[in-house]
Amino acid sequence: MIGKSRKPKNIKFHNQRLVLSLMRQNAVISASEIAQRINLSITTVVKILAVLQENGLIKSMGKGSSTDEGGKKPELFAINESYKHVIAIYAGPDFIQAAVTDLNCRVISHHNYRYKAPESLEQSMQDIADCVRSAMEENGLQSDDICAIPVSFDGIVDTESGI
Repeated sequence: MIGKSRKPKNIKFHNQRLVLSLMRQNAVISASEIAQRINLSITTVVKILAVLQENGLIKSMGKGSSTDEGGKKPELFAINESYKHVIAIYAGPDFIQAAVTDLNCRVISHHNYRYKAPESLEQSMQDIADCVRSAMEENGLQSDDICAIPVSFDGIVDTESGI
């Protein structure tokens, strides 16, 4: 019987997430530094960076400084903060807040909106949807520019009863 590998089935996706996570913690980073910090081969990291760059998630930031021993200057990479955006919604008891952020979690815009009829669940949900559309319009965003819309509420929400 052949032994089974203990590696995750989606190792490529897992490694990409590791690289992106490290890149979020560092404004600019080289492939060799990534490889060293997450214990992957430089070849694997370079391949991951190529895929991420091809998909627009990261961008090249040019060449860094060579070491004291000299040698080739490393290429530096950073998250492409304008690749996608997040519209975070907080639906409070009296108003709705919407914050548009880039992928580095920097707030691009922040607005408060009033409910038209806060006692109506249907109207409140419509107000939240209108708030998202308004935030998109104000920032010149299309649906393809958005990667997430988290919505938070105060307390417990019972959608069946509308409370």
